[in-house]
Amino acid sequence: MTFNEITFIKAILNESTNNNYSNIFDKHFNNLVKTENIEEIFNLYLEEIDIEDIKCRYGKNYIEIKLDLILYTKLLNYMVKTKDNN
Repeated sequence: MTFNEITFIKAILNESTNNNYSNIFDKHFNNLVKTENIEEIFNLYLEEIDIEDIKCRYGKNYIEIKLDLILYTKLLNYMVKTKDNN
């Protein structure tokens, strides 16, 4: 499995209309959770994460919850960066 963050983000942006990014993100993220090994994707972001903190904060679902937060933040940052460049 090869996860490409930019491809994931662009798929959301391409599908979004009327600024409904959250709903489209949820759809793509849920599909990602169902079809891919999210632990492998989560491991791509380990250097950005304090594992002990998120285990305490989010409990047994820490991987899915934290990955959701990371990818949503990446989406927002990409949108801001793209808007600033235009």
